[in-house]
Amino acid sequence: MISSVKGIVLHKEPSLIVIESSGIGYDIHCSQTAYEQASAIGAEYRIFTRHVIREDSQTLYGFSSLSERGLFDLIIAVSGIGPKTGLGIISALAAPKVREAIINKDLVTLTALPGIGKKTAERLIVELRDKMLKDDNSISSEGSNLDPSGSNVRSEALSALIALGYNRATAEKAIRDVIRNEPKQTEKIETLIKAALRQNIS
Repeated sequence: MISSVKGIVLHKEPSLIVIESSGIGYDIHCSQTAYEQASAIGAEYRIFTRHVIREDSQTLYGFSSLSERGLFDLIIAVSGIGPKTGLGIISALAAPKVREAIINKDLVTLTALPGIGKKTAERLIVELRDKMLKDDNSISSEGSNLDPSGSNVRSEALSALIALGYNRATAEKAIRDVIRNEPKQTEKIETLIKAALRQNIS
């Protein structure tokens, strides 16, 4: 399984990046965010990937972060949604907005996505909403169990990370890791932010 590719960008265009690594050029069908964040041609770039194998093809799909790839994995696990459609969804609407639409049961937003009709949008909500709510609630509960004010500290730290340009889902995971592994760093917003940044979030 190819989890990521790091190398020199040979070519890039919306939805496709070619990266040479160890003398091999990889065609990677990428999300819009991955394309926008990619280095210039001739420069080095790492992209997170999902290697999808079919009977008649092998395709690499590329993402800007682990959390974006995780959302892709969730989406293509929904019946009736293939990798191309999953990539199209994430490219048409940023990953946090996709999560928000599913959690809020926003059929208008979901049915506006490429390849998504009403029935498919309803399946996305039915199959993924509870999973996403569970992830969000686990962060809140872990923070509040540490201290009565823990939830507020976590919330403000999360807002600060998002303001710095980090993906919401990735920032949430970094905060959750700090809460689990470095609980003493969660008492103040400043120390929680610094500890979260040490998680190498992207």
